[in-house]
Amino acid sequence: MKYSLQSYLRKTQTPPELTAIFTALVSASKKIQKLICVSSLNNSCGTTGNTNIQGEEVQKLDLLSNDILKKELFESGVVNVIASEEDDTISHIEPTTTTPQYAILIDPLDGSSNIDVNISIGTIFSIYDSRKQSPMDACLQPGRNQIAAGYILYGPATTFILTIGQGVFGFTYNPLSNDFHLSHDHIIIPNEKKYYSINEGNMNHLLSNSISFIEYAKKQGLSTRYVGSLVADFHRNLLKGGIYLYPGLKEKPSGKLRLLYEGNPLAFICEQAGGKATDGHQNILDITPTQLHQRTPLFIGNTSLVEKISTY
Repeated sequence: MKYSLQSYLRKTQTPPELTAIFTALVSASKKIQKLICVSSLNNSCGTTGNTNIQGEEVQKLDLLSNDILKKELFESGVVNVIASEEDDTISHIEPTTTTPQYAILIDPLDGSSNIDVNISIGTIFSIYDSRKQSPMDACLQPGRNQIAAGYILYGPATTFILTIGQGVFGFTYNPLSNDFHLSHDHIIIPNEKKYYSINEGNMNHLLSNSISFIEYAKKQGLSTRYVGSLVADFHRNLLKGGIYLYPGLKEKPSGKLRLLYEGNPLAFICEQAGGKATDGHQNILDITPTQLHQRTPLFIGNTSLVEKISTY
């Protein structure tokens, strides 16, 4: 049997506080996975009828996943600040005096609008040191300050993708052992550029430079792949090679995606795998956030493709 996630953390001498966080995320992911599997049978599928702070419809599983993650993370004993895409503001508790404390930023269930059609969705997370600063300042750090980041993809298999700044590793859930085992050892984005991923239904809303890049990608022989779950589209391109694009639109120049909950963690993972992420002008990880729910255009994937964006 390949390394379990816990064995890997011991082997790499991961600090015990981070191990506690990853253990909490594993526990939460197992509960979320079970909820997803039966969501169409127990009335937990579909919308709540409410909208979140971004004006988007809230799915029932968004809220359930958010509650599970916050409970597990706070109970780890080393997390004192949580910011979530589903919450208007941060949640925090008083830190202990003896244990290093961390801020966790989460997208509890990315792509949740795809739940009822059984398309892969996921939990995205980002970890920062929260010592010597206010809870809000701990969340509004540039992505370069991330200590770790990752996502759990709920699809045909449940896969935990993780980086602690020493490469990217993937662990797949084995229901027989009820544990995650190493399945993707030191992920590097292939040099071969196979796919570009963008919602071409937005063509009438795209700026001319984005349209020009799409034409370039087609001439380079890239195939289009897009399912509408960022975490799923990113995961495919991470393993197969390519670029994901959610540019600014004519009526939404900042795009749709959130810098803190989606852009930063995926950009950190991408760089650790040999790729790159920008907003079209600067590296995503170099942006200093000013708001919890700040949006950003996102171009992420193979370095050569992302750098080509700047020429447009």
